[in-house]
Amino acid sequence: MFGKLTKSQFKSIKSLKQKKFRDENRAFIIEGKKMVDEALASSVIKMILVRTGTQLSISEQFDVYELSAKEMVTLSNMKTAPEIMAVCSYIPDRDLDFDRDILALDGVSDPGNMGTIIRICDWFGVEQIICHPGCVELYNPKVVQSTMGSLFRIKVLHRNIEDCIAQKPASTRVFAADMNGENVYQSNLAAPFFLIMGSESHGIRRELLDASDEILSIPRFGLAESLNVAVATSVLLSEFRRD
Repeated sequence: MFGKLTKSQFKSIKSLKQKKFRDENRAFIIEGKKMVDEALASSVIKMILVRTGTQLSISEQFDVYELSAKEMVTLSNMKTAPEIMAVCSYIPDRDLDFDRDILALDGVSDPGNMGTIIRICDWFGVEQIICHPGCVELYNPKVVQSTMGSLFRIKVLHRNIEDCIAQKPASTRVFAADMNGENVYQSNLAAPFFLIMGSESHGIRRELLDASDEILSIPRFGLAESLNVAVATSVLLSEFRRD
């Protein structure tokens, strides 16, 4: 049996559309059946919200609340509100494992790029992402939605990249992506790797390039000025996996 939200509960959930209140409550909203299904196995769901009249089979272990279509629209960050949403707690922080591949992001501020990169890492089996201060917030609604559920499988850590490089074992090579680097198709790639990607507009900071063992570039065969950072990440990870 579905419950009904109190006015106070509804107001609290609505506040999660703002970063300030997401951080204060350490909670965020996910939308759509696929996202909810992906979250079910991660033990982060606090409550499930369904639109009146929606026929869904939901485990009794969760608190489920029925909302009108108008109420769902008010809580949604999408153009069309879905039939199901959920409130999730922040994913617990974890330690960095230098025995496994690491992708580090320096200044990636676009939510769509961030979410897509998380999905790309999920595809290529890169389970750890470092977000340097200045990257877009992980729980930004556009980031969350564009991960399509990969958010619940990839370890995203907010760390200073320089500090992480200082902590890594000598055997882990640091690669950085830059248009002036060596042709990735002619490079000797190794795993586990530590790959740094920067924003399309600003690239990687000089100090990180200087701290890298090898700087990689994707050769250009046409006339485009640059590659989207998510596209470039996909190309480079594909090369690492091919080697």
